[in-house]
Amino acid sequence: MASANGEYIENLIGKLSPKSETGAKKALSELTKLTKVKENVHWFCVKGGLKRLLGLIQQPNRTIADMALSVLANCAREQESRREVGVLTIRYFNCHFY
Repeated sequence: MASANGEYIENLIGKLSPKSETGAKKALSELTKLTKVKENVHWFCVKGGLKRLLGLIQQPNRTIADMALSVLANCAREQESRREVGVLTIRYFNCHFY
């Protein structure tokens, strides 16, 4: 069963859409703070947040891309999520550039 933080993080991940710049910026701002805590990084990864970030990094909106990179950097501080970041990045770039 998800914790209150897990549910809140899942809600924020749902707002990570390039179609809503304001919503994405607000969610990324909050996620930047939350992902400084190991347990929150875990929930962010479990709920599929890393996949959403990779899509945002490729957006033409530089502010959103920079904010997404900040969350990604916070996640990469944890060993398990660092591995997942590497795997997802390789898959993402292989699918989009080859």
